Amino acid sequence: MTTGQTVSPKIYVLVFGALLGLRLITLGVAFVDLGLLNMVVALAIATTKALLIALYFMHLRYSDRVTWVVAARGGRGGRERCCLTHRIPLYILII
Repeated sequence: MTTGQTVSPKIYVLVFGALLGLRLITLGVAFVDLGLLNMVVALAIATTKALLIALYFMHLRYSDRVTWVVAARGGRGGRERCCLTHRIPLYILII
């Protein structure tokens, strides 16, 4: 995963500022009645925040493509609903 890229602290401060700004926009939009557009705007802002966090704080911006694929899949191996025996669902084990 080491690609030799280093991110300056200035980038982190800018991304943090952008996240705070998006949070304030989210709060502002929550009090404005846009009808059905409220959900669209909220999801767009949430997606933008998630991308900023994934790209910079999770270091995906400078990682290799395999890491991108794993992150896009959510890190799941395809057996997220089964326990080690692959026969008993997880929700039964949690109860």
